[in-house]
Amino acid sequence: MDSGVVASYINRKYEGTTMDGNSYLDKIIPEQYHLSFFPEENDSRIYDLVRSAAGRELTLNDWKRLPLIPSIMVPRRLKKSTVKFAEYFDGQRTEGDRDTVFLLCLLYHSWPDFYERLSSSSPQHIGRILANFFQKKNFQDESVRWGEYAPLPLDKKFAENQDLIYFLQTAFPNNSPEAEVVGEIHQAMAGLRQIGLP
Repeated sequence: MDSGVVASYINRKYEGTTMDGNSYLDKIIPEQYHLSFFPEENDSRIYDLVRSAAGRELTLNDWKRLPLIPSIMVPRRLKKSTVKFAEYFDGQRTEGDRDTVFLLCLLYHSWPDFYERLSSSSPQHIGRILANFFQKKNFQDESVRWGEYAPLPLDKKFAENQDLIYFLQTAFPNNSPEAEVVGEIHQAMAGLRQIGLP
């Protein structure tokens, strides 16, 4: 089972109580084995899944940007993300970096609350949210910044989530100018809003 999904349903059902979905699952399923769906060296299985879910040839430019962690490599999430990815590029749409679009779809299907917090028509807002994960020390004034972006306050459930941190730092590597990364995300999100993502 996808324990993250089941735990989130338990959290929702018992909202307002001290019940924690993961603790509940640990109690009723005392022996658990967490399996990775994809071995790291087998990119072709991921590619085949993406192609079959899209129903046509859709390729990414850089598979290394896809974080290979168990919470992400859930076939159902990959398929849902691929369907949105294919829908984005249906018709005449050509704008948007393919990798960024797919990774944002995957981000939405893995952490919808965070995606909604990140999503904005303001590039400045996107940059300030991401600054929580890509901070650099500016030695001129000793302030912590990510390029021109100072971090916006962020709930600890996001700021301290190690899988989310790893996802963002792998999916949006900090080897381009910050404004360029933010611009790609902003452009892709604008198109994703047109096909129903928040």
